[in-house]
Amino acid sequence: MADGDLLKNALIKISERVELSGDPRSDPARFVRDVHKRWKDEGGKVGGKPRHSDRFLENCLSEQRVPVRSLTPKLVGKTRIQPDDAEALMRVFLSKWPVLGANGGDIEYKPFLSNKEIDAVTAHSRELIEANETPLSAVVSPQESSQSLPGEDIGGLITRFFEEADALITISPEHTLITQPKTELIGFRNLMNGLMAIERRDKKARPLIWVLDLGDQLFEDLDARRKYLNVQTLIGRFKALKRFHERGFEKRWEWLQSRAVIVLLDTVGFFEEGSADGHSRVLRPDFQAQNATLSAVATDWLASNEFRALYGRDLDQLNQRSFSVFFNASADWMDPPKWERSDLRYFGYASFADKGNVAGRGVELPPLPYRYTEGFRAVAMAGAHALQLTYQMPEHQASEYVVSGAEAVDQLRYLGFQILRLEEFLKNY
Repeated sequence: MADGDLLKNALIKISERVELSGDPRSDPARFVRDVHKRWKDEGGKVGGKPRHSDRFLENCLSEQRVPVRSLTPKLVGKTRIQPDDAEALMRVFLSKWPVLGANGGDIEYKPFLSNKEIDAVTAHSRELIEANETPLSAVVSPQESSQSLPGEDIGGLITRFFEEADALITISPEHTLITQPKTELIGFRNLMNGLMAIERRDKKARPLIWVLDLGDQLFEDLDARRKYLNVQTLIGRFKALKRFHERGFEKRWEWLQSRAVIVLLDTVGFFEEGSADGHSRVLRPDFQAQNATLSAVATDWLASNEFRALYGRDLDQLNQRSFSVFFNASADWMDPPKWERSDLRYFGYASFADKGNVAGRGVELPPLPYRYTEGFRAVAMAGAHALQLTYQMPEHQASEYVVSGAEAVDQLRYLGFQILRLEEFLKNY
C-alpha cells in the first residue's frame, strides 16, 4: 500500500472512532486534543475519577521517554502544542488504546492501528503542527475579535490547496507573503516544511514558483525601492533556510533546490545585456509583464467584495497585497470554486489587527481575464520546464495550451523575465 493510502486509511479509522471538532489540516492541535478526549473517555473511571488522568498520561509518556512539558495547559488549549508534543502524544494514544477485557470489566491496552499506520499518523501530526505553527500572541480568536475576519488561516489554506495542485505560484508585487504575522522566518520555514511533507506523502513533484518584479532600480523612485527590497526579503528567507541549522534542514534545502523557480522581471538587466536582439523569432505572448506580476490590479478584482474585504473598502491596504495562484492541469478540484471551472485558482492574502493581535488571512478571488490566464499558464509551463517536470493533462485541456514549456520560457524572457533555479537566483541577485 502506498504511503498516502496508508495514512488516509489510518485517518479514516480514527475519524470513525473519534468525534473530530474541525479539519485536522487547519487545526492540527485540536485534532490531537480530540484524540486525547476520546482516549480519556474510553479509559473510564476508577473510584469516581478518570483512569486516564494527566498524571497517568505523564507516566505513559515517561515510559516511552518522550515527556511533554506543561502537559495540562497544552491539553486544555492554554499553551501551544509543539511538533514534538504532537508526535509523542499521538504515539501514546494510538499504541496504548483502552479496550474492555474479556470479562467486560478490566481494561486492556492494545494498539489502535498497525505499527506502520501509527508511524504515519504521528509523523503527519508533527508535520501539520509545523506547517500551522503560530505564536499565541499573534493569533486573533473569534472571542477576541470585534470584527468578522474574512477567509481562513493562510498556512492551512496554502497546504490544503497545494495537495490538489500541480504547481503553486506565489506573486508578490511589493510585499513578500507572510503566512504568520510577526514570525516571517519561522512562518516561511513552517510553510516549506508543510509543503515538503505533502510531497513526501503523495510522491508528486510540483514546481514552487515565485513571481517578482525587481523594479526600475532608481533611488529617486519609491516604487522601485520597494520592489527591490521585496526581492531582497525573499532572498533573506531562503538564505535563512540554508544557514539555520536544525533537524532535517539539509534535506529540506535539497528539496527546495529541486522545486523552486523564481520568475523575476528584470528589464534593466535584460536590456543592458542586449538580450532583446535574440527574440525576433519568438511568438509574441498574448499577455503583458504586468499580467504575471499583478503589479497593476485587475479591474475585475477592484470591483469584487472579496478583494475589498482583504485590502479595505477604500483599498487603503493595497500595498500589502500578495497572492497565490494554484494550477491544476486537469481542473479537477475537490472543493470547486463558486465561479467557473478552471485550471487556475486565485487567492489574496492580508494581515488583520485587533486589540494588539495580528492574524494572516486568505480569501479566494474571482477568475481573471484571458491575458492573465495565459500569463499564469505560461509561468506554470516555464516553471515545470526549468525543473524538467511535466504535467499530466487530459487531451481536451492540453489543446488550450498554445505553447510548450520551452516556448513559454522564451515568451517570458521576451517580456524581460529571468527564469531562475534557486541557487542561480541567490548567486545572481
